[in-house]
Amino acid sequence: MNLLRNLLGLLTSASTPAGAALPDAVEALIPGLIDLVMEETDPRMKAVPGVRAKLEPPVRHTIGFLVAMGGRIPKTALNLTLAEWATRPEINAIFPGPDDIACVLGQSQDLRRYFQSEGGTTEVYAWLGAERQERRILGMDMSGDVLRQEVPQTTVSFANPRVVFPAATIQDARIELGMAIFRGLLDVAMERIEAAQSRVKGLGEQKAMLQVRLRRLKARGSGIDALAAEDAGSALKIKETEEALKQTLADLASAKAGTVGLDAWLSEIQGVLNRPEDIVQVVEVPVRVNRMGVQVEAGATGPVNEFTITEIRRPPDFSRIVVLVRCARSDVPAKVTLLPR
Repeated sequence: MNLLRNLLGLLTSASTPAGAALPDAVEALIPGLIDLVMEETDPRMKAVPGVRAKLEPPVRHTIGFLVAMGGRIPKTALNLTLAEWATRPEINAIFPGPDDIACVLGQSQDLRRYFQSEGGTTEVYAWLGAERQERRILGMDMSGDVLRQEVPQTTVSFANPRVVFPAATIQDARIELGMAIFRGLLDVAMERIEAAQSRVKGLGEQKAMLQVRLRRLKARGSGIDALAAEDAGSALKIKETEEALKQTLADLASAKAGTVGLDAWLSEIQGVLNRPEDIVQVVEVPVRVNRMGVQVEAGATGPVNEFTITEIRRPPDFSRIVVLVRCARSDVPAKVTLLPR
């Protein structure tokens, strides 16, 4: 992954606008990135005729996607400290109380490993991730001097906060996040291949079951069932089973055609790298809540946390906010804190 790291380093350090020609230094890395895609999926693809020509356009498209994505990834770090909880709206909104910060820092195995391997390091940059949750509730609200009850409200909370991908500099931290997103794209391609293979296996089992059922239905007339009155539904059951078997055989042939051989693997990888924007989205989400986490409108009285946060989404059900943070070794508890004091 060193080549990918170098590529992302060039993309994050250069001010390359989305859609612009790639710098020469990036162009020089594209052949190696194609090799990386094959190594990370199946090295046997190198034997597929014309594989490089087939992979180059989707790889280039993915690089363009990473360039566009980089413009929406935070470039400024917040201090993940108890003091920041009182002053930074993002930190205050994510953590119910200041002691929760020490709890999350203590639970980060990535942080512990990094500080253990880098003995002289006093601070590190990393990513704080959490799941943004919105819920509709009936709460209380003040309207002038009148306390209203059962008022429809929306609460915003941040569940399962984690600190991951530590790095020495902000640029290195942004590279780590980019690498995670790229690896995630390749994971999606492999998951699709595995799902298709699983479907083939399931259809094969269904075919065998239907064949057994059909044999049993046809054999009833030669067994003890022949002593009973003729079953008017037997012919219908045989016909239905034959039709189901015919459809299963057709589905199985179609599924095998899409999963057998390295060409099928290549097609899945091309599909993912040609449309990475359909798989991963990086969006900016405005948040405006009071200190109780209730969404409020502009002009609301009292303390308000108002900020815009970056969210990474992978449909249908993955969504995490990401905040670039600076973590001090001295703020990481000596032992894992499971619960805030």
